[in-house]
Amino acid sequence: MEQRRILHVLNELNMGGIQAFLMNVYRNIDKDQFQFDFLIDDKPKGFFEDEILSLGGKIYRVTPRKKSIYKNKKDLNEFFKKHKEYECIHFHCSNLSYIEPLIAAKKNNVPVRIMHSHSTNLPNNIVHKVLHKMHKQKLKLIVTDFLACSDLAGKWLYDGVIKPEEIILIKNGIKTDDYIYNQKLHDIYRKKLNIESNVVFGNVGRFCEAKNHMFLLETFNRIKDRIPEAVLLLVGDGELNEQVSKKINELKLQDKVQMLGARGDVPDILQALDCIVMPSKWEGFPVALLEEQAAGLPCFVSDTVTTQAKINSNVYYLPLKDGADKWADFICNHYNQQNRITNADVIKNKGFDISNTVERLEEIYSRSNKHDN
Repeated sequence: MEQRRILHVLNELNMGGIQAFLMNVYRNIDKDQFQFDFLIDDKPKGFFEDEILSLGGKIYRVTPRKKSIYKNKKDLNEFFKKHKEYECIHFHCSNLSYIEPLIAAKKNNVPVRIMHSHSTNLPNNIVHKVLHKMHKQKLKLIVTDFLACSDLAGKWLYDGVIKPEEIILIKNGIKTDDYIYNQKLHDIYRKKLNIESNVVFGNVGRFCEAKNHMFLLETFNRIKDRIPEAVLLLVGDGELNEQVSKKINELKLQDKVQMLGARGDVPDILQALDCIVMPSKWEGFPVALLEEQAAGLPCFVSDTVTTQAKINSNVYYLPLKDGADKWADFICNHYNQQNRITNADVIKNKGFDISNTVERLEEIYSRSNKHDN
């Protein structure tokens, strides 16, 4: 079989849930058959770019829509006119406010146009909401394959567009064996981070509205009053980085919270934690939650997260409306440092190992010559 180049379209290549999922697939897919290239906004160099180039991928940039709607459309049309080698575009989105890459691909006769839903909501912005509603009416004319990371993500993006059975569910697989609990790594990383005698809470996620870091910090502020030896590790980066830092200072948590930034050693950091707190406002299907369960960690998550993501028995769903006090009370009563469940085999058996995800996507990409325009 001749190698096919698949064009993935997303806004950037920094650390984030979509990017983490995509890189998991890219590292494990058969590169003799499929090579990934990336079309992104013209932004500063992202976290994963060097790795992509080392794997043989190409990275192209277009003017961001925020900078110029006209130039963005022009760049996209010129790109697809020039690059006729792409038979398949895989568009990753959190909402429908921006679907111009798919429109340009359709206009330029790219036969396979995949949309992949990774979320269940959109920011509270009137322009985004209007565009989302308007573009939803066009989907069936533009998209050939409708993918989603969960039942909720599929329903949210495609409800009223296609039948539920037409949605292709792609599980956010992980390399399960990388996360299995290792006492030696646990000790090494706790020493490295100077948290050997602490109760260590953690959160892995982009610093953005959806991840709800302000609520997380309010909750942790109450936890440390109940558990004086508690500390919080924040792994990630993003547009709210400055606001998170400011909130830490306001609550006088500088000695209790470590902002570790975007990291390539997340599996090892998870070894050092005692539990996870994930009060997201919305999620499609959090890859991080799978990784944390593979590491056996007790996880306290908001009830906005799909229950499809619950694999272990030590995952607890809490309503955001209960507020930080109730969250802190519940977590302090249930975090139990001994409650670490290591059952990577269960995650594999439920189809969340990366090998299952790759196999499913390879099937979809292999159909690329069977589509009509």
